Amino acid sequence: ETMRQYPNHRYLFCGISHGASVAEALALKLSLMYPRACFQAVVWNAYRWTNEEGIALMERHVGRRLLSFVMATDTTWDSISGIPFRLSHMPRIVFLNANTGEFRPAESIGGSKVDIMRLFCCLWRAYKLHFAKTALKATRKAMIASIRRPDGADLEALPREDTLRWSGLDSVRTLLRGWSERENSQSGMGSLEIGTSRQPLHA
Repeated sequence: ETMRQYPNHRYLFCGISHGASVAEALALKLSLMYPRACFQAVVWNAYRWTNEEGIALMERHVGRRLLSFVMATDTTWDSISGIPFRLSHMPRIVFLNANTGEFRPAESIGGSKVDIMRLFCCLWRAYKLHFAKTALKATRKAMIASIRRPDGADLEALPREDTLRWSGLDSVRTLLRGWSERENSQSGMGSLEIGTSRQPLHA
């Protein structure tokens, strides 16, 4: 019904943790069902849910319309993004620094083996980096950095991190508008965001 009502719109799926994996799978499923429509996904800290064959399908039918963030620090990253160990991670993952809000490409995301020797380390990394509060705080930092003037002028008039309120998808859309416009070459296409989820993954 939604596709019939908005046939020329762009659909953006967002999610954190379990919601991130659902958003990725939904973007792929609908891209296969409606190949002429434009489905995009922006996700944080998704766990693995498919194998190399599924990754190839994602590359072919979604491609760069998927933007996958993994929360990280200078030395480590969220361990949940490495499980299940035997499955494959999404291509072109971007590390979002939880302390600074800076972006950097992730060359690879190694699998997290949750055995007795590594269990405490994996749980600690997940506790520090996995949940929505950390992702939203880092995204706010990135937004602040993106709107500051490079010459440093009039910074007092700009929002500060402690006064900038999170407003859900409106803020995500503001931060990612440039990415979205570059990836969508279809002129006159509207925008409709559905399927938002921010469910943390509990052990």
